Amino acid sequence: MWMNRKTGSVFLKTLNHVLNVLKFSTNVHTQPPRKPGPSRPPWRLLFFGTDQFAVESLKVLTSCRNPSKGIVEKLEVVSLPGDLPVRRFAQQNQLTLHNWPPHDLEGQFDVGVVVSFGRLIHGGLIDKFPLWVSIIND
Repeated sequence: MWMNRKTGSVFLKTLNHVLNVLKFSTNVHTQPPRKPGPSRPPWRLLFFGTDQFAVESLKVLTSCRNPSKGIVEKLEVVSLPGDLPVRRFAQQNQLTLHNWPPHDLEGQFDVGVVVSFGRLIHGGLIDKFPLWVSIIND
């Protein structure tokens, strides 16, 4: 794993900033949204990830499902096949798990979040989300 204490700290600060933007902003983007969607939380999130680095972000997002925080209403996961850290975490935490590539997503999610996924996500899939957050990709 290439993440050390310093890069991990910077990454978690970045993720925290993204969550604060999602929580408090009424206009998350600098350009008009791709499709109509809610302008405020709670958000319906679809998370794309595979490795342990991605699990750290997924842990934070999972903790935001708490109704008192009001940031994440729904959290589901897309991962690649195999015994991967993100798949294991999703299963252990009873998160709905989608295989890659996901199907029938239209209107189900507000935000797509990609962390260390390892696959190119085509524009047709990105366009299914009003908002898109790409934290880090391989």
